[in-house]
Amino acid sequence: MPILFDTETIDNYLNGNLDSNLLALFESEIDSNKNFVEQVFCQKMIKETIEQHDKIARLQTIMSQIYSRHTDIQKRVYTTKQLTKQFKPCQYYEQELIAAPMRSSKYALKVIEPQKEANFDNELFFSFDMPTPIVCNLIIEDNEETIVEQYDIAAGSTNFTILLNNYLPGRYYWKLDIGDNVLMDSIFVQKNLMPE
Repeated sequence: MPILFDTETIDNYLNGNLDSNLLALFESEIDSNKNFVEQVFCQKMIKETIEQHDKIARLQTIMSQIYSRHTDIQKRVYTTKQLTKQFKPCQYYEQELIAAPMRSSKYALKVIEPQKEANFDNELFFSFDMPTPIVCNLIIEDNEETIVEQYDIAAGSTNFTILLNNYLPGRYYWKLDIGDNVLMDSIFVQKNLMPE
């Protein structure tokens, strides 16, 4: 008469967790019972399918995390190499910023916002401690010193906003030209995408 083994015992066999006495009895049943062999085989297939499903689910989670770390708010996807290049500091500008603070002018105008290396996603907001004394030229450059955009800020302005819809994630430098004086600092766009 065949011995009945439950699914837990079959799982223990498949995982190599049966003690020697039960293992001998189990293997004897395999040798003598064709139906039991089919039952063990089916359970093995189910176990392997579940394991494959779990691996696929884990892989999907990892891929989703990687995708979200490389996708900007416009749903554009970047490689780590591209992001590293876009966030790399411009050595020349960084040395200039260390050598001389460039956030106030001879006109006594000070840039309150944006703060140094502040992060922005949708719009970049400039705020001044007093109305601009003359028409000012605002230049935004990327980290390779390429001009991205230029704006004229009217005399008498106390703030100015730039929409960032077309800006790629990365490190940028702003320059505010006030006559003979240039103010400058750095900002980030979508810093959450900056590789570590």
